[in-house]
Formats: sequence, C-alpha cells, structure tokens
Amino acid sequence: MDVERLAQHDGDLLVDAGDGRPGTSGGADSLVRVHLQATLLAHRGGRGAEFRPVRNPVQTAGTVLEARVVQLVGALGAQNSVYDGHGLVQRLAAKFNSKAYYLNAPFLVNDQAVAQALEDTPSIRSVIELGEACDLALLGIGSLKAANSSFLQAGYVSLEDFEKLKEHRMVGDICGRHFTITGEILDIEFHHRIIAITPQALKNIPLRIAVAGGPHKAIPILGALRSGLLNVLVTNESTAQQIVNYS
Repeated sequence: MDVERLAQHDGDLLVDAGDGRPGTSGGADSLVRVHLQATLLAHRGGRGAEFRPVRNPVQTAGTVLEARVVQLVGALGAQNSVYDGHGLVQRLAAKFNSKAYYLNAPFLVNDQAVAQALEDTPSIRSVIELGEACDLALLGIGSLKAANSSFLQAGYVSLEDFEKLKEHRMVGDICGRHFTITGEILDIEFHHRIIAITPQALKNIPLRIAVAGGPHKAIPILGALRSGLLNVLVTNESTAQQIVNYS
C-alpha cells in the first residue's frame, strides 16, 4: 500500500481491521470492536497517516474508570435501533460500565428557530457541553448513496432534504455535518436545522476516531479526511486502497 499518499491527508492513524476473510481480524463487528486498540496505539501529534494492522482487537473495556459516554447527535427515532443514538450510547456505556448522557432532542427539525430553541434548553445544552468537553469522539461516516444512508434509511431525513444535499455536491457526513469531496462543510440551511455538536467543537476534541469501511464508503471517507473532522481512521485494507486510488 502507498502509505505516503495517505499521508497527504489529516488522519494521524490508519488501522487495518482486516477484510472479514477467514483468519483475519476483520468484518463489520471487528471494525467496531477495534476502536479501543486504536486509542492504545501511539498517537502522533503531527500531520500525516500511519498504517498499522490490528491483530488482536479489544473485546471489552471493563477496566475503563470514570468514563462518561455522551451522545453527540440528536435522536433518529426508534425505526432502526442500529442507527439511533440513544441505543448506541446505551450499549457503549454498558460495554464500558460507564454513565450514559443522552441528547434528548431530535436530530432534525423543520425550522431553524425550533432547533435553536431546543439547543438553548438547559437540559439539552448541558449534554451538548459535556460532548464538547470529551477527550475522545467515536464517529461514523455517513454516505450520500440512498441505499447506504442511515438518515434516509431510518426515515428521519426526507427524500427532498436528501436530494438537496446531493445538489450541493455533498458526499458524506460526520455527526450530521455534511461535506464535499474536498472536505468543505458548506453553510447550508440543513445544517441550521440539526441538533448536534458543531464542526468546530468536534475539531476541538483531541482524539476523533472514525470507523467506516466498504466500497460505498471510500468517497465519503476521503471527504471526511480532508474535512479535518477526524484524526484517526479505522477501516479495512481494501477500503484504504480505494482511498489511495481515488486520491
């Protein structure tokens, strides 16, 4: 793999979780379980990227002390518990034997004023501020392909909103903040109607680990790397090779 070309991007660490073949550490579940191992690897403060295989993903994290798991994005609703932030936070907090803090607001509303009013509600504002004070953010990277969009599949973003995002040449998102292939996060109306951590607040979190893989995620990952919203990427080797090819 041409690691030097990956080093042109902002990610500090690229971890191979395997390709899901027999005898490897990979598969979708491994991509999720490997994140703690990624935090234990040497984290470089400078720009650039490293490629390191992870052969022994961490299964549990029962020894983590005084950790708090905070929801960074409003709820997507109960249509799909796999995508819903409340369910993810609950499961992760149980895994780490930690306290969970829920962002009890919808991810998306119809009006900017409503979004602002919700964010100004003390109980919601306190959770947002807890999220902004995190030491580590564990992130997904969304896709603007209809079949792979968690927002669209969960029924929480209308087809009209989805098509408008595509018209703005968005290729993916992190925490609902959509970006172009060049990593630009545009000041669009959609971004003023969501309840989630802001891009700048997210960038202030020291360690921002994004977990994503698969053929449909290569372009979104490339845009995400260029956006600066993450500084650690957990993916598999085939996806990493696609990113190199596209870049």
